[in-house]
Amino acid sequence: MISIDSVLVVEDSQVLREVMKAVLTPHAKLVETAASVAEALAILEETPDFSLLLSDVQLSDGTGFDVLAHVRRSAPESRAILMTARWEAADAERATAMGALAYLPKPLTFRDIARVLRRAESLAAHRPTRRRSSGKAVLRDGARPGVPHFAWEMRDLSVSGAFLETTGPFAVGTSLALDLVLGADTVRVTAVVVRLEEPSWGGPGGVGVRFEDLAAEARALIEQHVAEARDDTF
Repeated sequence: MISIDSVLVVEDSQVLREVMKAVLTPHAKLVETAASVAEALAILEETPDFSLLLSDVQLSDGTGFDVLAHVRRSAPESRAILMTARWEAADAERATAMGALAYLPKPLTFRDIARVLRRAESLAAHRPTRRRSSGKAVLRDGARPGVPHFAWEMRDLSVSGAFLETTGPFAVGTSLALDLVLGADTVRVTAVVVRLEEPSWGGPGGVGVRFEDLAAEARALIEQHVAEARDDTF
């Protein structure tokens, strides 16, 4: 299980900041968030030695590279991961040259972050889960339609609901606006958290969600995806 002393998340979407803080809090002693380069630099002046920087590239008053450059000067031992909705090879090379552990495309999951940290620390590979993989569930941000945000691995999909590897807890009753990525298809749903599941030797923690008011077209696509996945196991 990944454990981090302190994390600074720099992201201009309030929804994503709150979600990432909830996801990372069970794995870190301290999680701070910033909405801009200026806010991040102010936090870093007070606490320069965060063990992990997790920053979006496109920010309102600059870029994640500006934050990374500051961290490299003030706390060169800190680890850093940049994330972006507009992945470009040149920027990936620049991130590597500046010492970032990874340059990850959005949407990303906690497991994406954990894989990078495990690889950097030369830890054992993540245990395979016994749950059946069903794709990803991408969180929608109503304030920024069309921009991909945080995503979770999705398992045990059915027309009733699914299991999301959120790692961090969500309160029962929480409503989530999701895009389910099912191969070449994307299904838009509203889901409600109905149960919590702690991490165990049998698999990662997460939440069970129930789909609300599922449209006929969405139901048909989910049924088709589940049937195809079942056929692939034989």
